[in-house]
Amino acid sequence: MRGTQAERVLMEVEQATDEIVDFAAELVRVPTVNPPGEAYEACAQLLGDRLRACGFEVRDLVPEDRPEHTSRYPRVNVFGRRGGGPVVAPAVRRPVRSFI
Repeated sequence: MRGTQAERVLMEVEQATDEIVDFAAELVRVPTVNPPGEAYEACAQLLGDRLRACGFEVRDLVPEDRPEHTSRYPRVNVFGRRGGGPVVAPAVRRPVRSFI
C-alpha cells in the first residue's frame, strides 16, 4: 500500500536531506549583504546552475528600470521551467504568469 501524498513527499525530502543541507550551505556562503545588495549576481548564478543541473530551462531577468538595480549592485531574477510545467522563481512572492 502506498502512503499518502504527504508521506511520499516527506520520504523524498528525508532521502534528499544531505543534498538539501549542502545546497543551503552553498547559498548562505554567498555574501548577499542587504542593504546594499552585494553578490546578487553570484547568488543568481548559483540558483540558475542548480536549476539547470535539475533539467530546468533557465532565464535571468534584470530589472533595468528599477532604481535599486545599478551597475555596482545589479539585481538578477532567476526563472526556471522544466517540461512546459509551471515557472519556478525562487525569490518571487507572487505567481509568475509567463516564462520571460
